[in-house]
Amino acid sequence: MTVALQWEGVVPLAIGLMRTSSLTDRGEIILSFGEPKVECVGQWMWARGKYRTTNPPEGTWSVACNNGLSAAGIYTSHRQCNGNGSGSDPQGRRITFTFSNDAL
Repeated sequence: MTVALQWEGVVPLAIGLMRTSSLTDRGEIILSFGEPKVECVGQWMWARGKYRTTNPPEGTWSVACNNGLSAAGIYTSHRQCNGNGSGSDPQGRRITFTFSNDAL
């Protein structure tokens, strides 16, 4: 899945990947942005919810970057392989993102 992320005060738009593990309730997040290149790697993990119900799947995510930045938050998947999320870094800067198998 493609991820499009905005990180307040850090990057106006970063594009990355979300991958699903064979367990399907967790996976990897990989982001890359800026010059010099910043690489962020982390994970997402399903916590609760089901598709086609009033409680869609949601969970947590976190990343750590090679320049010392880190962030964490929550996501909601409105349909399989599509959704959005938000969070913040330790400095309180807001992060928002969307993810999709479709073109973003």
